[in-house]
Amino acid sequence: MIRSGLFNSIGAVLRMAISIVSIPLLIRIIGVEGYGIWTLVSTVVAIATLAEAGLSVSTTVFLSKDLAGNNRNEIFKTVTISFTLVILLGVIISIFLYLVSHHLITIFTDLSGDQLNNAISASKLGGFVVAARLIQRICVGIVQAYQAYGLLNIASTIQAFLTNFGMLIVATYSTSVLRLMQWHLASSIIILGLYALLIIYLLPTSKFTPTWCKKRFLDMIQYGGLTWLSSIGSALFSRFDKLFLSLFIGTEVLGIYAAFTDISSQINSFSAVAIQPILPEFSKQIESSYANISLKEIQCKALNTLYIHSLITATLGGLIITLAPFALKIVLPEVDLVTILIPFQIVSAIYTVYSLNAVGYYMMLAFKKAKTCTALVLSSGIFSLFLIVTGAKFYGLLGAILGNIGYIATLSIIDLGMKYISIPRFKWIKKLVPFSLWFSSVLFINAYLAFQSELYQDSYQRILIFVIQNIVMAILLFMFFQNRKNLELKKIEQAS
Repeated sequence: MIRSGLFNSIGAVLRMAISIVSIPLLIRIIGVEGYGIWTLVSTVVAIATLAEAGLSVSTTVFLSKDLAGNNRNEIFKTVTISFTLVILLGVIISIFLYLVSHHLITIFTDLSGDQLNNAISASKLGGFVVAARLIQRICVGIVQAYQAYGLLNIASTIQAFLTNFGMLIVATYSTSVLRLMQWHLASSIIILGLYALLIIYLLPTSKFTPTWCKKRFLDMIQYGGLTWLSSIGSALFSRFDKLFLSLFIGTEVLGIYAAFTDISSQINSFSAVAIQPILPEFSKQIESSYANISLKEIQCKALNTLYIHSLITATLGGLIITLAPFALKIVLPEVDLVTILIPFQIVSAIYTVYSLNAVGYYMMLAFKKAKTCTALVLSSGIFSLFLIVTGAKFYGLLGAILGNIGYIATLSIIDLGMKYISIPRFKWIKKLVPFSLWFSSVLFINAYLAFQSELYQDSYQRILIFVIQNIVMAILLFMFFQNRKNLELKKIEQAS
């Protein structure tokens, strides 16, 4: 699990670096308003991509169990059903998006002339991008089930590099959102071919026989449907917010909000992928044919994962908040830093806290408690979306940012996940103490710097805080692994 998490972390760092470099360059090339228009169009496509109905997670969970039992026929059933369903969904969603794009774009924006026509055409073309991405997600689900995280991260990093830097090249010659979407389609097809090669490499394709099973089909639909609703809840918070905000704030302010959340979302993305391997791992462990693993061992893995995840989340959130002035000068050079620093740090703090829910989320999915998990995520997403839209209506950008706090309610998923494996609340909360103390101190110091005019733009203080945070992270991780090593040595001595 640690090795797989390390692969994910390295890949996430590389992809985050690509985003950090490419997003500000793209904004510089096409302007804040142009980025706002691109945000609107790409959000429509991203929402349509949610039509995969949780099939990628369903594929990972079911295929992990099939691999644990080493049953080739069951493997073929899962793969056949997954690809059949996703291809049908891709065709339906592509046609639907092509037909309704004009109405969607005209409802959520007041563009006119060439900008409107380009946005509508880009949205229509996005339907084909959706189809390619849906099939790609099933491929990702299969690779995760095989726990081939090294190969997966190589492919994902190539995709990020190809997509983002390709966009910069295209934007240099044309700032049209249609041209940007055309490149997204081209890069999606190229990457889909790469994933196809990975699937051929992993699956026993020489003897592959498409196999259908009605019961497996219904089970995957039911499980996928629940995880899909969970994805909708998350999208209400991270995608639909931008769509509805376009009704109350202009495209320029929308571009600023999108830049804030795009950067802050890296906290959740990075910290989640670092511990994502617990999904296939726990899915295998609850399969009786896999191994005789005690509840105590599962509890130990869950608590250790929570501890490491909280440290990673705190570190990343603290670094982004500390280095905010440098990042904002690069991403939004035309906007007054004084007016946007505090709002950006607030949204980064919110994203840092809510990102802790990842451990509980993956545990609930692995133990097939998707119904409860979905209810919590969906209700939190609706509540957060309400706060964001209401805040934007009355208080503009700051109100929208503060509305994000509603999604912190998803932290209750941790409690439910731990309760399912009989871990008392005080025991897992203890694992979050280093995170709480560390992150609170980082917030306090940064708030002090932000309100002290003489230190406001002083690079030395921020660089010093940056270095200290990394040292603390290294010390805590070293202590953690040293403690684990000592426990293992004691077990060996007792056994001997």
